Amino acid sequence: MSNVVSFPERHQDDQQAPNDKHRGPQVEDGYTKYGTIFYEGLREAGRAYADVKELREMGRLADAAEAAEDNREMLRLRKPLNRAQTRLRKVNKQMEVIRRSDMDGELKRQRLDRLRAVKNQIQRALGGRIQEVRASG
Repeated sequence: MSNVVSFPERHQDDQQAPNDKHRGPQVEDGYTKYGTIFYEGLREAGRAYADVKELREMGRLADAAEAAEDNREMLRLRKPLNRAQTRLRKVNKQMEVIRRSDMDGELKRQRLDRLRAVKNQIQRALGGRIQEVRASG
């Protein structure tokens, strides 16, 4: 085994414009709207939790209860979002290990594609739940 690091093989579709809708169905996008929605929702849930916690610490229990009620659905998503963030962090670390490895470029591409699909699935599932909460509120 050599110490030469090879780059992941490129899909023919990688050469096209990033927003091109003619990409092959087997290629997972690196960035999706659900990824954006996921991270926005994560921040929103964290802010809502911090606001309620701060109001409680200040002794403003009625305001804290009102804030918790106003953000009840987003606060319910906070723990699943945090668990998903931990999982995504692990997936990203795995992807980085693969990128830095000296394995064959095609094998790298296959493994990165598989991990990108896992990442997108996590973000899509929770991004959809965030959209539902926003639509109902």
